[in-house]
Amino acid sequence: MTTVSPEEISTVLGPRAVEVTESHGWTICRVEPDQWYGCLADLNRSLKMDYLACLTAVDLLEEGRMDLVVHLMSLEHRRKLAVKCSVPRDGASVRSVRDIWAAADWLERETHEMFGIHFEGHPDLSNLLLPNGWQGHPLRKDYVEPD
Repeated sequence: MTTVSPEEISTVLGPRAVEVTESHGWTICRVEPDQWYGCLADLNRSLKMDYLACLTAVDLLEEGRMDLVVHLMSLEHRRKLAVKCSVPRDGASVRSVRDIWAAADWLERETHEMFGIHFEGHPDLSNLLLPNGWQGHPLRKDYVEPD
């Protein structure tokens, strides 16, 4: 599987791609949270990124933010791309992409449950792994396990 080139990303997203880097065999594109849905929809349509392999977050406590991350693949063209956006640790919210990739349904629920990121338009962000009523988000670095 090859990576999508920075030039192709620039052609599709233009200035909405605020940063494009390459690391660990991936091209990584960073977008703003308010551009999250539109950029991912355009990448899906224009580059045929038809497979959502992963959607998760990384808590960057020391920097006061979290990075939301998706790994996309084009099975037809055997290419891959990672897209990130930085969101605030408190009140983070982006538009749900479950209407683009059905796989986002449970991945967004899990990310909401573990990190507290809200996905606008998602019909059911109830817990997948933790009991109903669980307090806090266990994968945040400042999470304190209840007694």
